[in-house]
Amino acid sequence: MTHQSVALAGNLLLDVFIDTTTHPVPAEIDGPVHRPSEELRRFLDRIDLGTVRRPAPGVTIRAGGAAGNVARVLAERGHGSSLYGAVGSDDFRERYTAVLGRPPTGGLINPHLWDAETTGHSITWYDPTGEEESRTLVSPPPTLPQEIWPALLSSDAAIVYIDGYALSGYLTSDDSHSRDFVASGASLVLDLAHPDITDRCAAELGALLARLVAARSQTTVFASAAELAPLGGLEVLATSIEGGKMTLVLKEPPFGATAYRLHRGGAEVLTHYRGEVVRALETTGLGDAFVAGWIAAILDGLRSADELLWRAHAAAQACALCVGGVSSRG
Repeated sequence: MTHQSVALAGNLLLDVFIDTTTHPVPAEIDGPVHRPSEELRRFLDRIDLGTVRRPAPGVTIRAGGAAGNVARVLAERGHGSSLYGAVGSDDFRERYTAVLGRPPTGGLINPHLWDAETTGHSITWYDPTGEEESRTLVSPPPTLPQEIWPALLSSDAAIVYIDGYALSGYLTSDDSHSRDFVASGASLVLDLAHPDITDRCAAELGALLARLVAARSQTTVFASAAELAPLGGLEVLATSIEGGKMTLVLKEPPFGATAYRLHRGGAEVLTHYRGEVVRALETTGLGDAFVAGWIAAILDGLRSADELLWRAHAAAQACALCVGGVSSRG
């Protein structure tokens, strides 16, 4: 597959994972998950991160964010993608692009990066023995600039993936026009990402989905029950559809999901799958790996919901055994 087979848009994060058996969790970590960039950098200043090529002992660095995670899992499976996002003109930008270019995923990800004030980043302290829960702090990534959307939606990609954080910024901006999505002609994959996202833009998202369905767009939505609640839940969403169909993959953690075909008559169950529950070494990016496994299966020529869901679970389970939501070093 070429770079243009899949186009991915989302908020990008430089993810730093710290083994607590090497670097204990700081005492002052208690508090909100989201912190200012300066505060996270003070934690990182205490640790020798090493380089991208040679990270320090107990340190793993990933080019993350939902879209970045999906791109890397696709690349592991031999599929190229174009990655659209925003990063700052700082040292974290250099690390992010360097990690993207590393083997075995390097060369399969074509980044289209817009300038922002800062690069979003996160720190996760994890216990490889599983005795202690992971702790994560996040410096929120910058909002995607509006000029990303025309470039993304005119990319000639067969599949366009958009994460919920990016989608909500688009839908709630003054310049948003859902006709751009309808006119793109690509198969759209939307990952709603978090209940706060759908709550923030429920009316706009509902209107977008209705337009996509009416235009007979091939649309697949990944969501949990909590993420669907602001839209009225599964049945309400199905009854709001006027003509056309839409695929909904309802995520049921851990390692479960049901695929539905939504149409005016209601919600038709296509298949249900519950995979073997494995103990995750660290949980960042498992949902992204799940979506990437589904997309990769489509690119491999699979079409049945049973096959797609099985491949999605297989990708998530593989990444559960690795740090940072992807099994490669990239």
